[in-house]
Amino acid sequence: MDGIFPFITFYCHSLCTLLWGVFWRYKESSPYGVKNVRIREWIERELSQRRISQAGASVLEIAHLREYDRLRRYVMKRLPKTQFPNELVIHAKEDEMASLSNVMWLEKNWQSGQIQVILLDNSYHMITIDNDQAQVCKVILDCLSAQPTFTST
Repeated sequence: MDGIFPFITFYCHSLCTLLWGVFWRYKESSPYGVKNVRIREWIERELSQRRISQAGASVLEIAHLREYDRLRRYVMKRLPKTQFPNELVIHAKEDEMASLSNVMWLEKNWQSGQIQVILLDNSYHMITIDNDQAQVCKVILDCLSAQPTFTST
């Protein structure tokens, strides 16, 4: 959300505690995080008929942004102490919701294992349903097949 709402990311906690924050809502609008025109039109049809489409909700309330902010703070605080062997980050270059600065922050602060960053050229925020979805699936499957298999005891 820091791509479209940088001021809200910074002031989220204060906004949540103010009375007007209870009533504030962000109504999704075109392009809905999707570069593909055909998929975007499908989302528009879905949202004209119901509040939640198969691609997501038509409205984000301040409580949703607060949960995002809490998770973001939690991860940022604990990431330097966390041990993971490898990390895969897939991000659209033209993501209108999440800034590329997040990827740069991860690369800078990743201290354990390797980090592989894949930047997509032909999608917006919703990378799993947008133009690069085949590449996203392939990269994830390649990453999973390279990981050791865990067995239960």
